[in-house]
Amino acid sequence: MTIHLQLLVGALGVFAGLVMSRFGGVGNFVVVSGACLVAVLLKMSLVKNMIGGLVVASLVAAFCVGFAFGAVRGGSYLGNLNSIVANYGNKVTLNGRVINDPVYGFRGQLSCMISLTSIDNVRVVGRARLSGHINSLKMGDEVVASGKLREGFAGWQASVSFAQIKVVSEDSSLLAKQRSKFIANINSLLPDAQASLGLGFLIGVRSLIEEDLKNNLSETGLTHIVAVSGYNLTVLIVAARSLLQSRSRKGSALFAACLLWGFVLVVGPSPSVQRASIVSSMSLFAWIFGRQFYGLSIIVFSATVSAWLDPYYMWFDLGWHLSFLAFIGILVVAPRIMTRAKSAGRLKVMLVETASAQLMTAPLIMFMFSKLSIVAMLSNALILPLVPVAMVLTFIVGCVATINFSAAAWLSWPCTQLLEFMVEVIELLASPSWASVWVNFSYWQFLFSFVLIA
Repeated sequence: MTIHLQLLVGALGVFAGLVMSRFGGVGNFVVVSGACLVAVLLKMSLVKNMIGGLVVASLVAAFCVGFAFGAVRGGSYLGNLNSIVANYGNKVTLNGRVINDPVYGFRGQLSCMISLTSIDNVRVVGRARLSGHINSLKMGDEVVASGKLREGFAGWQASVSFAQIKVVSEDSSLLAKQRSKFIANINSLLPDAQASLGLGFLIGVRSLIEEDLKNNLSETGLTHIVAVSGYNLTVLIVAARSLLQSRSRKGSALFAACLLWGFVLVVGPSPSVQRASIVSSMSLFAWIFGRQFYGLSIIVFSATVSAWLDPYYMWFDLGWHLSFLAFIGILVVAPRIMTRAKSAGRLKVMLVETASAQLMTAPLIMFMFSKLSIVAMLSNALILPLVPVAMVLTFIVGCVATINFSAAAWLSWPCTQLLEFMVEVIELLASPSWASVWVNFSYWQFLFSFVLIA
């Protein structure tokens, strides 16, 4: 009987409790009490006769305790959600902090996501999307906004359009200043399309990407490359481990961990960043201690931690489900395919992981959006190997510019050429009318797809 198995079953219990609480609501107290009682009884009475009974009892107890914790956590968030929903249609005053890079949208409004602290001076937990006319707004600013509260979508629980937004306090930290300066330097040294693509690769800034390029990325199945994901963080971790592994395993791991969480601080704790950082941290933890965790175990633990931190994403956000389907493709499906390969070069591994992630996410994308990118495999095979080089070049240009702008101007030439080549390839692949097609994908076809994959 291993602690690993008990933790895994307990994590599944937490996950089940969070799911139950979304649909069970008011019965949480009864369920929690019953689960705890069952756990105690099983631990005390079913273990007397045989070791097998001990194993079963321990696993059932772990599941029940995890279920109880998940139900309590989910119940508190459900109650909080109900208090937000109660204000739909009312004119309210919101307090919160901007958690993403604002972008201009409908009718010239500046749109952003805020982490809510209160609605009409009543404390709440959640996120709201604000849109309004304001001259200056940036990530990290504390704001007060007023307007009619509407329903949210996916990762946010409410929205306010044409809001009256006032900045209460600006983020004046050194980190925020350096981030803004870095973005400004890249925008000054590189053409618009190349600068937006480079910043998307490096720190997930998508607010500056032109609409045509966004559409081309969507048509070619490459939207994920300009969102901070497990791939971006893997590039950082592999680079850090490669540099220092020959000297000290623990030193290499510590450097990789510092680089990982430093990167998260710079980019900001967006949902995709949180998911990618949790999975990367779990993988790094296993590597530090020489543990051989199965990919599915890492995904279960990571999904449980992510759902526990914010049940809203598991309940409502399609991106959350797509992320973990992609992780299943990378950590579970891809290794099985590679075991049958005669060689395992880095490029081949990258292509297999990409194809596996596409395979796992395609059924959900077709079911939800009725659309499939025909050129996704080809576009990923051509573009993904170049992303680490583009990330490094963009980083060097931005850092050198803070010291010597003239020297950075010379160094920007190879970065510009590479990014321009990538933009042209993306445009070329997106140009055919058949680059993506509409499909009619039923619920049963969706389920059967995963049966076939399994």
